[in-house]
Amino acid sequence: MMTVSMMAQEQAEAAVKGAQLVRSGNKYYYGSQEAMNKNQMLDWYARHNCQAAYDKFAEGRKIAIAGWTFLGVGLAMDAGSIVSCAMLLYGSREINRMSAAYKATVGLSLGACALEIACIPTLIVGYHKMHHSVDIYNVSCSTARVRPYWTLQASSDGLGLAMKF
Repeated sequence: MMTVSMMAQEQAEAAVKGAQLVRSGNKYYYGSQEAMNKNQMLDWYARHNCQAAYDKFAEGRKIAIAGWTFLGVGLAMDAGSIVSCAMLLYGSREINRMSAAYKATVGLSLGACALEIACIPTLIVGYHKMHHSVDIYNVSCSTARVRPYWTLQASSDGLGLAMKF
């Protein structure tokens, strides 16, 4: 009788451990049946009622979007500085360091460099937070839910069938 109850408990624990969230690159897998991308993860965390992982993923996603924005604006400023430099070189035979075209070229180049450098740590932090949300889910949310199971229980009144939850 005791072995039946122990086997039922081990099966319930194995079912809980088998359903873990795993990340491979930017794809997320739950068990072996669900494959999700980063755009579907917020809905998935909301469906599985894991607020801590949802918040961490949402924060990381906002930071990553800011990093991609920094990179895009920096590249646009690079294009502007190239156009400004072309206007400076082909507009006159002599480069005047006090001209507006020269100042625009230098300003756009420095701004682009600053934004492109700033995008690197921003993207790293954003993606790290998004990827770390998987660990938060596996530690705090998936283990917090214990699935109910049936077991035989002995008491002073005799044997009985008990549902553990």
